[in-house]
Amino acid sequence: MSACTEHRSLSETEYLDAEALADVKSEYLAGEVFAMAGASERHNRIAGNIFFIYAQSAVVTHAVPSWRT
Repeated sequence: MSACTEHRSLSETEYLDAEALADVKSEYLAGEVFAMAGASERHNRIAGNIFFIYAQSAVVTHAVPSWRT
């Protein structure tokens, strides 16, 4: 088995082109690509419910959600 000794950064365009054709999702950070773990339907439902509750409480209290600051 040989180790990869050369490291090449990807441009944003190269990453987006590859991501459009990929079967699995990945994350791009400063020229490097990292595989993302898949989320189950149950996980997405729980996360969505938490987001909904958080957003509703922000509307009721007239608070500004942290992602809007």
